Amino acid sequence: MTQIITTPDKIYTPDGLELDTVLFEPKRGTNRAIINIHGISGHYLQNHFISYMARSYPENGYAFFTVNNRGHDYIADVVKSKINGTDRVQKGSAFDIIEESSFDILPAIDYLNKQGYEEIILQGHSLGVLKACYFLSTEKNHGISKTILLSPMDVIHLLDNQVKDWKYWRDMAETMIEGRRGQQYMGTKIWLDVPISADSFWDYAKEDSNMWQFNFSNLSREFIHFNKIKIPMLVVLPEGDNIAIGIDKEQAKNELKKRTASKSFKAEILPGSGHGYWGHEEKLMEVINNWLK
Repeated sequence: MTQIITTPDKIYTPDGLELDTVLFEPKRGTNRAIINIHGISGHYLQNHFISYMARSYPENGYAFFTVNNRGHDYIADVVKSKINGTDRVQKGSAFDIIEESSFDILPAIDYLNKQGYEEIILQGHSLGVLKACYFLSTEKNHGISKTILLSPMDVIHLLDNQVKDWKYWRDMAETMIEGRRGQQYMGTKIWLDVPISADSFWDYAKEDSNMWQFNFSNLSREFIHFNKIKIPMLVVLPEGDNIAIGIDKEQAKNELKKRTASKSFKAEILPGSGHGYWGHEEKLMEVINNWLK
């Protein structure tokens, strides 16, 4: 059995936020690492598949670096550095803005670079997929060699099916922002019963949002950001994930193949699995590890 070194630590974003991390490394050493970006209302250790990855990746020659981002948990007090010390600011899913996600990914890459890692793979789950794609599409010289996208989400489909009268609430969010009330909570919630600020709701729901990437329910739209990524890519689609994606998964797989710019693209459907891979973690690891070989 591979011996694993576990190192909890902090990283610091360019705008001063302190984020929790943990690095799982094979004791025998490696120069390859995988960064994990969690999804909405989650955190760096939440999903059951994290514990499987923490064992399986080091056993297969990869360090595993799972990190909080500023959208962790529903609402969170986050330490923020300032000139004369530190302060605490409210973050969490209620205040998540996708355009800020690169601020959280860059220090994770920098941390691994300083540890001597030469090959870095970026993995995202759920909303973390959208953050990973946005980062890879917009950051020049990002230093990522491959990407693993687990359970991509169709935001327009989610709005249509999970948020009643979402276009009304979108207009309300815009009005609140114009009135300098963007950080106030809306009178509605987003999926998973997450409270949400006007700023964040607008970021999800505004026309041509950077969140509107995997437009399976609106195939006339581009798959923005995803369609710009050229590095090797694995996408895993849970067969039973009908909340985040509303179409047949074989059709979804084919639509991704049509739109990818990657010359080394693979999409896999995980039979019987739901969005979070509960009870299917070992099969998930088999799919990923086979692709990594």
